[in-house]
Amino acid sequence: MFCPILGRIDKRLIGRAVKIRSIGIRLRWRVTPLLFTEGGRANQYAKIQRAYALENAPDQVQLHHCEQYEDPASRKLDDVPLPEGLTYEEYFEYAYVNVSEHRFRHWHAVPWLRNLFRMDG
Repeated sequence: MFCPILGRIDKRLIGRAVKIRSIGIRLRWRVTPLLFTEGGRANQYAKIQRAYALENAPDQVQLHHCEQYEDPASRKLDDVPLPEGLTYEEYFEYAYVNVSEHRFRHWHAVPWLRNLFRMDG
């Protein structure tokens, strides 16, 4: 497995506390931390949240919607089942993805990463 920050990681080390001597941090995740910054389907996210809760790690997964869908009132398709045969553009409406606004959301990702790697300050 390859991590862009840590480099190559042996699969046997995943899920264990590992001392990374070269950068001096300690990983303690039993499950992989996960951050969504582009939104998603409410029912799919709920399933992921339940899975993390079953592993006693509900705080290891976060969801942020893009600005257009931050207000829950703007997400009117949460309870609408997905019809079959959708195009990508149609699916993006159901998943609350604004393709023209798709970008790296540093205001969510950087604080999340700093917390994850215990980089206070």
